[in-house]
Amino acid sequence: MVFLLGAILTLPPGGFHRTSVAFPFIAIIITETLWFLFRFIFKTNKLKFAFILLNLILVLFIATNLKSIHAMIKNANSIADLHDSVPIASFLESNVPKGKKIFISAFPAYHLQKELFFRTHGAYTFSTNYFQNTAFTDHGIVILHYPLESELQELQKKFPDCKIIKSLSGVKFGKLNYHAIFICN
Repeated sequence: MVFLLGAILTLPPGGFHRTSVAFPFIAIIITETLWFLFRFIFKTNKLKFAFILLNLILVLFIATNLKSIHAMIKNANSIADLHDSVPIASFLESNVPKGKKIFISAFPAYHLQKELFFRTHGAYTFSTNYFQNTAFTDHGIVILHYPLESELQELQKKFPDCKIIKSLSGVKFGKLNYHAIFICN
């Protein structure tokens, strides 16, 4: 009954809205499986077997996730004109020194931070927050999600030597659909 009420009355969070309703059910299945393994191991005294089995499962889980990440990145390149992460990652890799802190002006759960982390192989530090909460500096880079003209003017007024980039020349899929990059040299 609790699962049914939880599944029906759940208000799903952000990017997990399609699967979050199933989380309690998945937790029950995982718990039952682990309980079965726990009982099997301690009834038969097969601790060495359990240690090897759990490590194999962990290695398999990690390998599967890494394979999926690389497949996602490869497949996303073919539909890059639908989103901006591919040209932004390409721009960052060719124009920004590794290790630089990059601010993303969007709602804090926005996916671009995670996507750029994987596309750039962890070469940069990203921070995502609302425009009014973003820590702007004259030596930083800000990626604005759906930039408002007022936000661009405010940045230009604070940092007149910096430039706003809305289109990326020399980069595959150079048109930015939903973002602008504010960069100071």
